[in-house]
Amino acid sequence: MLDRDSPQVNEPGFGHLSFQVPDIHSTRAETIAAGGNQLGEITDFGTPDKPHLIIYLRDPEGNILELEQPFSQDAN
Repeated sequence: MLDRDSPQVNEPGFGHLSFQVPDIHSTRAETIAAGGNQLGEITDFGTPDKPHLIIYLRDPEGNILELEQPFSQDAN
């Protein structure tokens, strides 16, 4: 395997991978426990009555992940 710098959003190829998750807090914790790291804070891009949570992380291989937890009627 060749060493390479961590991927950047503005480079050719995948800038990041995005996943919709049911529980952003537990998925964040699992990613970090597996060797990933957090790039920002959990941010709410929704409304007070319909939150849409998003966070960016790096997985253990350095790939940028965007996790999204959209509002769910089932969660309320």
